[in-house]
Amino acid sequence: MGRRRSQGTSFRGKSARDCICCGVILLVWLAVWSPRLHGPINFRWDASAYYILGTALSQGHGYRLLNEPGEIEAVQYPPLLPMIVAAVQSVMATTDFFKVGCALRLTYFVFSALLLLMSYALVRKLLSPVYALIVGVMMAISFSTMLEPSDVLYADLPFAMVSVAFLLWQQKSDRPMFAAASGLLAAAAYLFRTAGLALFLAWIAESVIRRRFGQAAIRVAICALPVLLWQAHVWRVTRSYEYQHPAYSYQRADYYYPNVTYAANSRLIDPFQPELGHTRLHDIVGRLVRNIAAVPLGLGESTITRAWFAPFCSTQLHQALRVPLSDIWRKLTSGALKSGLFTAGLLALIGAILVARGQQWFLSLYFATTIASIVITP
Repeated sequence: MGRRRSQGTSFRGKSARDCICCGVILLVWLAVWSPRLHGPINFRWDASAYYILGTALSQGHGYRLLNEPGEIEAVQYPPLLPMIVAAVQSVMATTDFFKVGCALRLTYFVFSALLLLMSYALVRKLLSPVYALIVGVMMAISFSTMLEPSDVLYADLPFAMVSVAFLLWQQKSDRPMFAAASGLLAAAAYLFRTAGLALFLAWIAESVIRRRFGQAAIRVAICALPVLLWQAHVWRVTRSYEYQHPAYSYQRADYYYPNVTYAANSRLIDPFQPELGHTRLHDIVGRLVRNIAAVPLGLGESTITRAWFAPFCSTQLHQALRVPLSDIWRKLTSGALKSGLFTAGLLALIGAILVARGQQWFLSLYFATTIASIVITP
């Protein structure tokens, strides 16, 4: 009886500490969000394409870019985020970008809270409440992880939310209910972003590593369904008369990012310098080498902030306060930030290796497949 009582007390103590930590994270989240709760979400760059596609769906035009001559069918972006936009427009009975944009900002407000809480729960499987709290607070105030993705209508935030939810449910996927939920979440991740392919590969590879080949076959079938459905749409559009005879000469050019497939865009040596031509075998090798070398810095940037932040702050400080800043000072601050970000990225890689040696090795497997998918892109 005494042992049971002590175990119950210990469990309640852990739960209380976790609740306090989650409360602190939510307070930080509210403090970060309070100045940004008003007005529509950012619709610049790719976000405008997501909104236009959602509008086309809500108005019954199909999956089309209404801003393009001929209202061409889209093949770049998987459809789940535009479907959310269409659902919000249908509920509000309007396509007014200001009204819908405000609702979408509140939607991302909720998404970011769910992402933080689920991330805390995931980190708790590896670390104590105090360290998980530190990770949660760092995540809440990180420009690259939370502030930027939550402020613009990109698929990054909902993709991250669904992916973390998958990682939580996947650990119990031996049970039928959890297995079904894992499959739905994996499909949703892919339909938010094609990068969800890395999650598919890791999920299937886990079964193969465990020598559960029947389970692996089932997972292959589950993963193949959303991929085949989306790729069938892409195949139909790219072979249509409309695609082959665009309204203007460069409407479906490989460099016209929103109007073509990822595969077409990735064939270019540099999508922002199409005059360099298409990738050849030796270009792919060079791309891999450059991208692998850039991984530590990229990881640091994705965790904390961009490398351009230091020179940007120096410029703003000089312009706003007329503070004289020498070129040496600018180079030192920029170099210090890059060194810090590079170190943070190396620590992330070392951490992934350490996690791979423990019970939560699937996290490192997914991390590795994600990095691999990144380094092969332009």
